[in-house]
Amino acid sequence: MTLCAYCHVEEHGQVGGDVGAQTEASPKRRETLGRIDELTLTLIQVWAVHTQRQADAVRRLAVETWLQRNGVITITQNKKVLPVFREQFAHN
Repeated sequence: MTLCAYCHVEEHGQVGGDVGAQTEASPKRRETLGRIDELTLTLIQVWAVHTQRQADAVRRLAVETWLQRNGVITITQNKKVLPVFREQFAHN
């Protein structure tokens, strides 16, 4: 997502881009993307992001943070990302 798309979310409360694909997504996926978008916008505002490169870094951090908070990945001290293997893990 571009920096302009993030600004669009902040101003209009909706993500720019392919609206059709978003409306077809499952409610859980929309909720997840919404939470990641909220975190991304918060980080953009706090860190005064001005370039696309900075916006991309903030998005990666927001996704990583969501994955950690929801127990999907763990990060060890040497900064290696490790998946969490659960007995019941759905890919949908």
